[in-house]
Amino acid sequence: MIAKDLSVDKRGFSIAEVLVAGTVFTMVMAAVCSLLYIANDSSRQSVERTKALYLAKEGIEATRSIRDINFNNLTVGSHGVKIINDVWQFSDTSDNTDGYVREINIQDVDSRTKLVKSTVNWAVNGKRQEDLFLTTYLTKWEPAGQSSYLNIDYSAARSSGTKEVVGIRLKNTNSTALTITQVQVYSTNNVTINRIMINGSSRWTGSASSGTLININDYRIPAYGNYELRLRYNGSVRGYDYKVAIYLSDGTIAKSVFFYVN
Repeated sequence: MIAKDLSVDKRGFSIAEVLVAGTVFTMVMAAVCSLLYIANDSSRQSVERTKALYLAKEGIEATRSIRDINFNNLTVGSHGVKIINDVWQFSDTSDNTDGYVREINIQDVDSRTKLVKSTVNWAVNGKRQEDLFLTTYLTKWEPAGQSSYLNIDYSAARSSGTKEVVGIRLKNTNSTALTITQVQVYSTNNVTINRIMINGSSRWTGSASSGTLININDYRIPAYGNYELRLRYNGSVRGYDYKVAIYLSDGTIAKSVFFYVN
């Protein structure tokens, strides 16, 4: 065998090679640091916007709660919100939570509607300002009245003989009694109404034209009651359209649409 002399170059790296390697390393580290900074900044911004969005939503819900207590509390202008005695209330012109400044601005739309804008501002790195906002419309809230529980069912309405409309049902869907104060009946014929009966009892007699408001002396329909309403006229009721409006003691009105009687 012939042995070869494998000599090793022991000269080391030149200055140029060291400079190139250092430059490449610096560029790589700069790129890595830049990516880490961007990722960290993006994560921080995401956290900040999530918190700001939460506060903006909370501002809307707080304003809704204030509306539910009294619509007149929604005064035009800028407000802060805070909980006082376990109830949301307006306070000053803005509120501050850990450097996030929230402002609730209210504007009139009409007598029953307000435009609500909840804006949150915060500083980024103590310098640049960021903000986001949410808007909604709030209307005058009223509790459900008696009329929402009175169903006027005219699906079985028909004539009895020639002068009486029968089969109209007044259904109380509530767990408490409803009180009827007045009845109003519209018809497309020229005859006058002479009698109104509810549950087989005569509640009014007289003579009234279409659309007249008729007092029936506070008639009560008990909880879940289902009573028939009968209308007696002085002429033929067949072949005409009718519409019934029931006035209740709380001032609300239950109405049917026009229905045909044959």
